[in-house]
Amino acid sequence: MNPNPRGPLAPARRLRALLAAGLMAPALVLAGSFAELKPVPPTPAPSLSERPGGPDVLEGLRGRPVLVNFWATWCEPCRDEMPALDRLRARRPDVAVLTVAMSDSKAKVEAFAKDYLLDLAILQDPEQIAGRAWGVRVLPTTLLLDASHNIRYRAVGALDWQSPALEAALNSLKAVKP
Repeated sequence: MNPNPRGPLAPARRLRALLAAGLMAPALVLAGSFAELKPVPPTPAPSLSERPGGPDVLEGLRGRPVLVNFWATWCEPCRDEMPALDRLRARRPDVAVLTVAMSDSKAKVEAFAKDYLLDLAILQDPEQIAGRAWGVRVLPTTLLLDASHNIRYRAVGALDWQSPALEAALNSLKAVKP
C-alpha cells in the first residue's frame, strides 16, 4: 500500500520537485540581501538556445553587451527582481537583456510575464540544459557578457538593478571591443 494518500509522484515530477528544491533552498538564504556582482576572468559564453541544437540566440546579438539572467517563477527572489530587471532593459537599450526561465512550464512563465507586465526576452529551459552549460546552481544567477560575448561578471542571488556598481559594470562592457 502506498503511504502517500495523494498517490506516488511520477518519476519526472519527483525529479523536477527535487531539482526545484535544490535550486530554491540557496536562493531563499540569499533573499534578505543583494548579491555582489563579481568580475570573472573573460571566458567565452556557451551557446544559448531554447532547445538542443537550436539556433544560438547570442549570435544575433554579436557586437552588443548582453545580460543573461537565470530565474524561475517559483523562486521568490527571482520574482521580486523581475520588474526592476525589466526597467533596466528599458533604461539601457545599449545592453541586450535575456532571461532564462529554468524548471518551469511555458504556461506558468507566460502567465507570470503577463501578470507582471514584463517586456523581457524570456527563453525556456525546463530541463535545465542551458543552466548546466552556464554553471548555474542557484537562482537567480546573472552573467554579464562583453560585446565579444565573453563572460565578464557573475552574480549569484538577486541584484540591485539600480546600483552604481551595476551601472559601472555595464558601462565597462561597452568599452570592450569585439
